[in-house]
Amino acid sequence: GVCFLISDFICPDYSHEAALAAKRYDLVPITIVDAAEKILPRMSFVTFADLESGKSCLVDTSSNGLQNSLLKSTEERLASQKKMFQKLGVVQCVINTHFPYLQQLQKYFSLRSRKRQ
Repeated sequence: GVCFLISDFICPDYSHEAALAAKRYDLVPITIVDAAEKILPRMSFVTFADLESGKSCLVDTSSNGLQNSLLKSTEERLASQKKMFQKLGVVQCVINTHFPYLQQLQKYFSLRSRKRQ
């Protein structure tokens, strides 16, 4: 069978669970990426709240250091995901929310079917 795993994958290590799914199923990991995960709007000081802990903090979104750090951490997370899925022998589909998703899915499945032939 086929297992579609759809997430932003912003979570603790899930490689064990993904490996189990990849062994049993034809795993199709679909990673949703929002442009706001890479670049925050420069709005000066903004209060952010952690919905799980209830804690809040004041963040200067216009800080170049913050912007660079956010971009770097997002790119590292995406590269790590790609590497992990490659080790499992599967190719992830990355869907960027700022582009039409249907075209991205069609491209992914077209490439995937060519590799399987």
